[in-house]
Amino acid sequence: FGAAALNNGNANITLTPGAGGTATATLSTLTRPSNDTTHGGTVRFSTTGTTIISETTRSTLLVDNQGNPYATYGLNDWAGTDAGGNVIVASLEETINSSVTWGTTHTSAGPLKFDNSSGAIQLTTKNNTTYTIQGGYLMTPNSKGVTIQGAGASASWIRPFKNAGASGSDVTVFQNSTQGDMIWGNEFNIPNGGTAGALFNLVKAGVGRLITGTDEGYSKVFLNEGTLQIIRDGQIGTVTGSVEFYGGTLEAAATASF
Repeated sequence: FGAAALNNGNANITLTPGAGGTATATLSTLTRPSNDTTHGGTVRFSTTGTTIISETTRSTLLVDNQGNPYATYGLNDWAGTDAGGNVIVASLEETINSSVTWGTTHTSAGPLKFDNSSGAIQLTTKNNTTYTIQGGYLMTPNSKGVTIQGAGASASWIRPFKNAGASGSDVTVFQNSTQGDMIWGNEFNIPNGGTAGALFNLVKAGVGRLITGTDEGYSKVFLNEGTLQIIRDGQIGTVTGSVEFYGGTLEAAATASF
């Protein structure tokens, strides 16, 4: 294939080898536009067959031009590439399988992956503290539920990467579990390289439910798959652009303005 671009919605690149055979798809390039409020595309590569992105050298994680991930390898891992451009499991991801509290700093810069099959867990962030990670949250089908919550009354933030001077930055959530929800119980704001109060785009993929508890709002929301639930007024009421539907369901348990 020639050049491929992920503009909006979720794409599935699925290869099914025949009995005793192989299946390979080669893309000359794969572009995921960002740095705006126009594009919110995601992609899921199958774990069967081989997908090759010819232009790439080894990449520990497939990211957009702000450094944030947009692609998974199957339902359980973020996607990267090897030296030959073959799409594989990303080597840069942080797996969390039990409840954890972050201190004033957090050393990992990789996107988060939750694979907690034993029961629901909570990631607690320190009161009035800002962390920067590559802006991705992945819940595997095994996950029994994840809550991300600040430790005190003042807000804490987990912000995505953002180049200085860039006009936009994305946080992508692949919520692939129907055994439990992902709940954002604290604030998410201030992209890296931006100024205080700067907003970002929320991109939701995966069949599971994301319940957002932030009052900060987003520049834009791209609902590609699954369910996005609002549980009190104002949680996405400060969207400065719009909510775009490419699949999935928006649930409101309270009055909200868009």
